[in-house]
Amino acid sequence: MHAIHARASTSAHKRSAHEAGLADRPAKRPAPCNPASGSNAMPLGSDSSTVSEPQHLSNASKRTLRDRERQKQRKQEKKDATFSASGQAPRPKHAKKLLTSNVARPLKTAVDFDAFPVASSGYEALNKGSTVSSASRTLKDALASGLEYVDWDGIGPLLLTDPVSDAICLAGAGRNASAEATESQKAAGLAILNAGAAANFPAKKLVHKRGKDFGALNTGILWGQGPTEPYNLNNGRYNQLLEDLKANPDIIRLATFQSSALNMFFPQLYKRYHCLRADVERHMKDLKWNFQRSVFSAAAFNFGPRTVTTPHRDSMNLPAGFCAIHALGEYDADLGGHLIVEELGVVIRFPPGSCILIPSAILTHSNTAIQEDEWRVSFTQFSSGALFRYADNGYRTEQEFKEYDEVSYNFMMGRKATRWERDLENWSTFEDVLSAAGLEVEEDTNEENGKS
Repeated sequence: MHAIHARASTSAHKRSAHEAGLADRPAKRPAPCNPASGSNAMPLGSDSSTVSEPQHLSNASKRTLRDRERQKQRKQEKKDATFSASGQAPRPKHAKKLLTSNVARPLKTAVDFDAFPVASSGYEALNKGSTVSSASRTLKDALASGLEYVDWDGIGPLLLTDPVSDAICLAGAGRNASAEATESQKAAGLAILNAGAAANFPAKKLVHKRGKDFGALNTGILWGQGPTEPYNLNNGRYNQLLEDLKANPDIIRLATFQSSALNMFFPQLYKRYHCLRADVERHMKDLKWNFQRSVFSAAAFNFGPRTVTTPHRDSMNLPAGFCAIHALGEYDADLGGHLIVEELGVVIRFPPGSCILIPSAILTHSNTAIQEDEWRVSFTQFSSGALFRYADNGYRTEQEFKEYDEVSYNFMMGRKATRWERDLENWSTFEDVLSAAGLEVEEDTNEENGKS
């Protein structure tokens, strides 16, 4: 057993910024930011929606309401400024309530990190083998294949760790289970469901890498094969639909929760994402980020009404990065909607409203089927590995970088062989999570002495 205690102040993380990958830039590039863990940062996932002014109120009451709205707006602006300067840090009191010693569960089998399909650059995964099957499975099928069942309530954190290195390979961030937050999660799901119905996707849009019979759209800042620099994805006639969703207060709340969850469970990785956003905003001011307080550069909406993904990997994401997945809808989580992760050998209960962080570029993942009369949608955020590479190369393609500064180019090419291993250092252990939150673990002395 472990006892968890709050520390008077947060100690420096044991890994340096350079070791964490923050210094993976050419010497001539501007120094990356160094976000601090400010004590005034927002709690995990908090946000608020705008209240309209009722017409039946007296003038005095309307003035009071307007004053409150202005106060709320100033509070939001302060939170936005805090995010830009120092990111989102969990408050020790909040973290202590969540991070009990039983949230970390070692996997039954050691993880073979060398076997993951990482490309030689370390910025993306190999696409080969990214789809195992085109068919979804039932829970019964998944268990019959030998996968371990992980019973999760979807509220408190769940950390699946490598039994050898103790690295967290998957983090169930859970959800805010208050009545108000639960209603907000339901509203977000309905907004995505209704948007999907209004989109009237053609049949060809309902079949894709993630599955079939449901529409799916990406939005935000991407960079892949073809264009010579990062860009905001153009979804044509669906652009306004996506802008409306991204302006929805309930979806903004999910996005904020996902970003702050990354910081709680992977603080070193979060620093890299936060620094990337700050750096890109300085160098490419025309690019538009999806959400004011999220470190992720892109998002995906899976519109349902029956979002059940088939086994796949998102190979263009940063291999050592994590994407955040929110499951939403009305379905019996005991019967379906589970998250299957092939390489970890698990099938995880995944209730509506809950959030899981997973390295989706290297882990093959899918869902179990839901029942005929149920509906399920999902919302995810991620960042393209190519965006990290573009920034690391001084905001140039590799060819442009070589022509501009061959010495720095050769230095960066020489780092390819170890980038995956260095990036893995950003994966937390449970002790890292506690340390970053201002908590510490001490062995139970009674247990050591054989006392109960």
